[in-house]
Amino acid sequence: MAMPSTDDPWKGHRVILHADMDAFFAQVEQRDHPELRGKPVIVGGAHHHREGEQYRYGVVSTASYEARQFGVHSAMPLIEAVRRCPDAVVVPVDMEQYREASRAVLACFQSVTDMIEPVSIDEAYLDITGSIRRYGSPEKIGQSLQDAILTRTHLTCSIGIAATKLVAKIASDAHKPQGLVSVPPGSEQAFLDPLPVDAIPGIGPKTVERLAAHGIHTVAEGRTLAVDQCQKLFGTAHGRSVYHSFRGEDDRPVTPPGNPKSLSREETFLPPLTTRKEMTDVIRALSTDVARRLRAHHLLARTCTVTLRTSGFVTTTHQCTLPEPTDDTMLLTRTATALFDEEWNHAALRLIGVGTSELTSAVQGTLFPNDTKDRTLDSVVDALQSRFGRGSVSRGVGSAHLLHDLDGSRRDRPEE
Repeated sequence: MAMPSTDDPWKGHRVILHADMDAFFAQVEQRDHPELRGKPVIVGGAHHHREGEQYRYGVVSTASYEARQFGVHSAMPLIEAVRRCPDAVVVPVDMEQYREASRAVLACFQSVTDMIEPVSIDEAYLDITGSIRRYGSPEKIGQSLQDAILTRTHLTCSIGIAATKLVAKIASDAHKPQGLVSVPPGSEQAFLDPLPVDAIPGIGPKTVERLAAHGIHTVAEGRTLAVDQCQKLFGTAHGRSVYHSFRGEDDRPVTPPGNPKSLSREETFLPPLTTRKEMTDVIRALSTDVARRLRAHHLLARTCTVTLRTSGFVTTTHQCTLPEPTDDTMLLTRTATALFDEEWNHAALRLIGVGTSELTSAVQGTLFPNDTKDRTLDSVVDALQSRFGRGSVSRGVGSAHLLHDLDGSRRDRPEE
């Protein structure tokens, strides 16, 4: 049984491992179709398209590393990806195959710890603090996991290990594919300082532009900003987050699935939507779905967020704090619509999302809610949909048909 040495840098610290599968969808396709190995592979496409225009509206879900050498990346318009890499093999998304591979990877994680927080189908955080005594050093555990995943699934993953989720995630991305990067406590700044600022999760193109305008391009340069300077540049909440991220500071725990921290729903539309009527119908449908899921989880939301993405792939978000936590369909719809109207610049939209966060248990809600009629109607609608399917009844304009199921198919009939 391996025991940490007395000078173990991890002693007294959390040990968090971030595992990220390498080009997951493309890698599964290359594994299952040997003729694709070594070739540039693009996984993606449109849910529907006109004859002869299968690439016009499609989007890249994942690109193999061979395709990435040509500048192809996720969320890129498929027509642009094929232009950059004309020899690429374009294959459709096969979610069932990817889910099966993901379940096998999860089983490997579970052999090490039960403190697992899945982030998506191809990545997860693991708290392995309690596993070191039994399985050895963090680095040994990381290598063993990579070996187990490769043996069981014939797929590779990259792993980052650190005392915080933030640094572990950055580390897992540092040497892809099949990288293993460990950042022991005390060495975070030496690891982060040389990196470009956009290596920090949550720092997007707009933040990069603002930082560059102030001569800041690396994390080391970013650390010269005081917290009030960051807040002046990016707002109170985001500015504080940027300040702490430059220092690798992150106290978020690894949280196994249970009550979600947020609930959201977004939809992509091909071709893009062009009229406000179409867009607000979608807002209504998304808000209705999110509110229903809040009630199903017995949760109330304090914050509402709207996400918009134009046909030119410019993404913006707008959020507000609600007067009190709620799961009310009409209140969320009105709030999301108001946020949409404040944010929309009359551009065509290919994606609209409605999200809620700052969730609390419904039993902690207000003692005397002022939306009793609406809540009663919500309860009746929930009961009818539960019995007869979600397409059986809806509030206001019946816009549920605008939404896709999670596998991409249209929800045109009641769920079985």
